[in-house]
Amino acid sequence: MEYCNFFSVPTKPPLGDECSIHTLINDRSRSVERIGGRTSSDNGYINNQWYRFVGSGGTMLPTMCQQPNRCGANYPGWMSGTHPSVSDGIATRRVCFASNLDCCRYKYTVYVRNCGNFYVYRLAKPSFANLRYCVSKVAGKI
Repeated sequence: MEYCNFFSVPTKPPLGDECSIHTLINDRSRSVERIGGRTSSDNGYINNQWYRFVGSGGTMLPTMCQQPNRCGANYPGWMSGTHPSVSDGIATRRVCFASNLDCCRYKYTVYVRNCGNFYVYRLAKPSFANLRYCVSKVAGKI
């Protein structure tokens, strides 16, 4: 592990079988189209492992800032940068968790891989409550 500002950052993993071995998350409440409602947190749920989003809520991390209280989160998470191509292998990206005053209030390093027909993400475990990774059907969705 590398350490930055006292938060753990997962080291870049080697190419492996993450396209076939990962945890599925099927949770439509993570959709960026969901506004308001009960909030959830990924603190205690996400744990520096490979994840694949499936289902009607969306299958990819959004790549645009999300406003607070979207996707069941006080601090919604979105990925800064584009999704990689298959030939890029594992790409390093930053996920931001937005607040009312700052689109990137909390920042974490994550890894993403294009497996051909879907993406997998090695998501960092949030250090605070009320941070949650959002999903969309289209990467740039607001």
